[in-house]
Amino acid sequence: MAVFGKAGALLQVFAPEFFDSLNIDENRAQINPNSVNEEPPNVFEALQYVYPYMLEALTPKSPIHQRILSTKGESKIQITKNIYAIEQSYPLKLESKAFFESHKEFVDFQLIVRGQEYFLIAPSGECTIEEKYDAEKDLLVYKTPNHCSKLFLNAGTLAVFFPQDVHAGGLGLEDFGGATAKKVPEVHKTVLKVPLELFP
Repeated sequence: MAVFGKAGALLQVFAPEFFDSLNIDENRAQINPNSVNEEPPNVFEALQYVYPYMLEALTPKSPIHQRILSTKGESKIQITKNIYAIEQSYPLKLESKAFFESHKEFVDFQLIVRGQEYFLIAPSGECTIEEKYDAEKDLLVYKTPNHCSKLFLNAGTLAVFFPQDVHAGGLGLEDFGGATAKKVPEVHKTVLKVPLELFP
């Protein structure tokens, strides 16, 4: 696991080794149809559900992978009682259109399934809040920071954003040839929302 940027966003090319240090039980690394009734009490238990979902998301021909690729806009998928995924697709946008946000209650596990994008990230302590916290959306909106780090993600790459990680994604229109292309490049991804209270 590598740490990129001052904001501490975690970046790793997704592979089973990613969670080795977290003692994932390989015997449980499979989709449990009854998981929506479960409520894991800590992050180590939570990853037993997160891990197989992400493996399926990256496995061609799997129902989850195909569902994400066919998603227009976004849809919410319940993983457990307290963990859910937002499967989504969207066109890339210009850096000048960056929307900076962070979350208080959930940690974002953002996994790219198809396409590429980059994020601008900055530590929350160096950012100015533009809109007051929206508890219903678990959303804090910020003004554009004076200084940002750039985080590049492509298919199979995972980024994890904690509350201190202000981030603006969906960027790269001018970088990936979309500014002059007839069709704007799109990203297909899933964002798992894991409650912050589960982390030690």
